[in-house]
Amino acid sequence: MQPSTGRPREKEVNLDNTDILPSANLTYNLTEKINLRASFFDAVNRPEFRELADFRYFDYQSNYTIIGNPLLRRSTSNNADIRFEYFPSGGEVLSVSGFYKKFVDPIEQIQLDNDQLSYQNAVSAKDIGVEFELRKNLNFISDGSIFKNFTFYVNASYINAKVTLRDINNQPYSASTPLQGQSPYLINSGLYYTNNKGDFSFNVLYNRIGERLKYRGVQGSVDTYEKPRDVIDFQISKKLTTRAELKLTLSDLLAQTSAYYFNYGNANRTVYNAGEDKIIQNRYTGTSAVLSFRYNFGLAK
Repeated sequence: MQPSTGRPREKEVNLDNTDILPSANLTYNLTEKINLRASFFDAVNRPEFRELADFRYFDYQSNYTIIGNPLLRRSTSNNADIRFEYFPSGGEVLSVSGFYKKFVDPIEQIQLDNDQLSYQNAVSAKDIGVEFELRKNLNFISDGSIFKNFTFYVNASYINAKVTLRDINNQPYSASTPLQGQSPYLINSGLYYTNNKGDFSFNVLYNRIGERLKYRGVQGSVDTYEKPRDVIDFQISKKLTTRAELKLTLSDLLAQTSAYYFNYGNANRTVYNAGEDKIIQNRYTGTSAVLSFRYNFGLAK
């Protein structure tokens, strides 16, 4: 037997795929302010180099050793959605949409054991969801008052997912769980203010995601989820002159921890249950503040 040279194994990966990706969009104007949109398109998700490369490295952010998988296949998807849009006035919108996505061979990050991650193709997945969006000026509260300078915005989505996986005997089975990295709901909202001169503005932003599948557990490991957290950001800016602007940004004012837990209960129940699940990691990043000054010298013509 020859002594080891200490070099990593070399494995050649040849991927030669031709993908035809049709798309179609249709917009119908019901009135001057109301649109009905429909679209369909195919998409492809090809593995990245780090996902395919047959070597391991330590990720200091996640505290896991990550291993590539040269056997990964590209993922394809069919996407369709229909959208109702209403534009009450300039800068305002009210929309409701429904969407459907079907994935073949979706790529997921998986947890092999307590300290190793890799990548794997699921068999297939389906997403059905709805999305709501509203952008509205608040002048309806009191016409001609300061409220005309405020705009409220909210975007919310709900996604119902079903993934087909393979068990330890390589047999497919369906699970009512999100895809790895996916949340069952998302909420983004904000309140914006700009004065009449346009030289002073501020905004407050709010974000929340549902329990997100952080890593898919395989080989006896359980699924790892991230608990929901509320995030509030604030930004204020003032134009000192026509060329100079001062801006202050405060990020994550609530400074809630990012908590990850093993989902030991029913695989179809993803919400954290203190009596069954186990918190394995809490990350605290804190609130950050950035004060910036911008000056436009106006050299470009």
